[in-house]
Amino acid sequence: MILKSFKYILLITFLLPFLASATLLDVSEDINDAAYQAFVTFDDKDWAWVSPVNAQFDACLQEIDNAEDYLTTVLVDSDCANQLLAPGYREGWRFATSSELDTVFNILTLFSFYDFENSMFIQATEYWNTNYINIDYSNFQDNLISGEWSDNTPFETFYIRDHLAQSVPEPSTLIIFVLGLFTLLSRKKLFS
Repeated sequence: MILKSFKYILLITFLLPFLASATLLDVSEDINDAAYQAFVTFDDKDWAWVSPVNAQFDACLQEIDNAEDYLTTVLVDSDCANQLLAPGYREGWRFATSSELDTVFNILTLFSFYDFENSMFIQATEYWNTNYINIDYSNFQDNLISGEWSDNTPFETFYIRDHLAQSVPEPSTLIIFVLGLFTLLSRKKLFS
């Protein structure tokens, strides 16, 4: 009996670091697991305000010619002021079309992208930029908005994706669930 209890304690002690590490998160890693919602949902679409510039490479000495390489490559030590990553760098995101931008931004306003509870703009620059971490709301007010890359760096860039209806459970939640089932099954055998 004591040996069985010791096995359970040893098992839980072994799994505890994995449970803790599964909940720790570097927010720049995954926009879906951020501690805050970094996008606005409207009309069954998620709208991410991803950059205060609209150029793929802003003041970069080194560039990548092949667009496919760009999806998987982040320039390192390249003397770039900023590199704006492709929307496909994060799963499910794409460029917003001009018609989508026109339709939505006739309805959405600057206040639609403001979180009054936390006194901050809802934006996702940290997920797609190598150096920029803020947006420029004055460009938004002047209707300098784009969903595609250009050489017009003052334009605010927006990416879009279909809204995700269900979230996937965290690994720690699944591990806790399995441990609970395992415990219930072993208790049932103990009293049989």
